[in-house]
Amino acid sequence: MTLLKKIELFHQLLDHSKWNDLDWSKKTGISRQTFWRIRNNHSSGVENKTVEIMARALGKSVEWEDHTKLKGELIDGVEDMEIIEVSDQHLSIEKYERIIENLLDQNESLTAENNRLKQQRKES
Repeated sequence: MTLLKKIELFHQLLDHSKWNDLDWSKKTGISRQTFWRIRNNHSSGVENKTVEIMARALGKSVEWEDHTKLKGELIDGVEDMEIIEVSDQHLSIEKYERIIENLLDQNESLTAENNRLKQQRKES
């Protein structure tokens, strides 16, 4: 049993398939930006879920060493498909929550800018 760090697992999965970021996004539901960010940050910040979802897209699963999920190995076949599907639904909800939060932040910022411009117009 060869245990690898999750960063090494991430790279092994990338090397296993020559998909580009768009292909990975289509197969996993993980955004292209996430793959771009991980590559440009020298793979720091790779989440366990990301590695697990990538493995599943290739018909594999990750067997973690222990509950810390710092090291693991890729094994052929996907185990507990039902659990992974629930995890994907949870990931989708988190993704949409982040999108909504970003939109609300943008709205707040634009409203403040609009009010500032109105105030300037009144003063001139």
